[in-house]
Amino acid sequence: MATRTPDWGSVTPFVMTSGSQFLAPPPPALNSPEYTAAFNEVKTLGGSSPASPTTRSDEQTTIGLFWGYDAQPGLCAPTRFYNQIAETIARQQHNTEVENARLFMLVNVAMADAGIAVWGTKYVYNFWRPITAIRESDPGTGPTGLGDGNPNTIGDPNWTPLGAPADNNNGTNFTPPFPSYTSGHAGFGGALFKILADFYGTDNISFTIVSDEFNTITIDQNGKARPMKPRSYTSFSQAAEENGESRIYLGIHFNFDKVQGIKQGDEIADYIFARAGLPAMNPNEAFINKVYRDLLGRRAEPAGLAAWEHALDQGMTHAQLVSAVHLSPEYHIKEVTQMYVELLHRLPDAGGLAGFTTFMALGGTREQLETALMSSPEYFLTRGGGTNAGFLAALYQDALHRTVDASGQQAFNSAMALGVTHAQVVGVVLDSFEANQVKVADGYHRFLHREPDLAGFNAFCLAMAAGAQDEQLEAAMAGSAEYASHL
Repeated sequence: MATRTPDWGSVTPFVMTSGSQFLAPPPPALNSPEYTAAFNEVKTLGGSSPASPTTRSDEQTTIGLFWGYDAQPGLCAPTRFYNQIAETIARQQHNTEVENARLFMLVNVAMADAGIAVWGTKYVYNFWRPITAIRESDPGTGPTGLGDGNPNTIGDPNWTPLGAPADNNNGTNFTPPFPSYTSGHAGFGGALFKILADFYGTDNISFTIVSDEFNTITIDQNGKARPMKPRSYTSFSQAAEENGESRIYLGIHFNFDKVQGIKQGDEIADYIFARAGLPAMNPNEAFINKVYRDLLGRRAEPAGLAAWEHALDQGMTHAQLVSAVHLSPEYHIKEVTQMYVELLHRLPDAGGLAGFTTFMALGGTREQLETALMSSPEYFLTRGGGTNAGFLAALYQDALHRTVDASGQQAFNSAMALGVTHAQVVGVVLDSFEANQVKVADGYHRFLHREPDLAGFNAFCLAMAAGAQDEQLEAAMAGSAEYASHL
């Protein structure tokens, strides 16, 4: 196939001053450790097994295909999918028509300028795709026979990537016919998800999307319709990262293509958003909507907005409002659902949802909910693989965000051998000072968008050690003047 769109970087942008304004830095040198790591990663994860053996998991294969939209019949380009995502979020957030007009203008202008910047970068550096890099890395291969000059990259002249999906009887999977650096998907997706975060004032909005790559209609290169496979995310940045990573799983991009592509999209989105003008909003309305987005994942409906504005006008504090939202049935449903997804990797069944939301409505805490799910036979079997070692590994990752250390593993294994229950182990871990530190740090990132300061961090950790609950921590942070300053 002939190379495509070499002059797109010269197109006049909508907002950027030129196509080179956000030019990415040069890709890593071929003999650098960064290039070596990226080469070996895509070679290992992106092959078309069994012809090119791969360690890619089934889920990674799904992720690679899920974000495809590689200009195929019935799917169009990735920007169509990104508009579908924006529409999903807008409906979920109950946007007004005026808000939709502004949001979709921002999304599409940002993606348009990101496309110009990315394609400009591609043809400044003209960097090879993984299929060429892997086939021609060794001396004696490729047109020049020189290889890449890196003794730590082992080539394979027959290596074949999984490839961008060729859908609906449109041939075989392929590598896009233009330079690799930077990634178009990463740039477009970075622009989309950063605009969404800027528009709604938070990165932490959960959502579920259906890709037309997995909708029971789209046919793969083998003539089979792919099943329905929705995917869920807890933040825009999580989705942006997975979108960029998907191209590595297909074997058509390097990690640095992803990293710099997302960075370009992020910077362009912020640049455009700062110049787009902001609609007027009174402080109470802005605060209420921010709390709703952070706790409920949506905007406040008109009736709720009016009621809370009246309450604030009558003297309700910000912290009291946050605590009141914590007591709402909607918050309980969201918390239970999110906990099931995070800990059991599934949506709650009707009985579990009803039981746990009732429990929380009667005063149950998030930590008690965590303990119940982590102590369940399902968690032991599905997350722990039916072994105590697997159970501890999952527990440490979920509660402490790290791998289990040798001394902890030995101590808990000995305790369980003597009859200590899984529920007791979960209780010890969740009540630990380290678990409190993790929760406080997560709270700072989620509500204040920064690393914790030492004095505040220690004060919150000591409060939790003394019995303060997660909900009280959130009310203190979201009720603070600093939180309100981010409106």
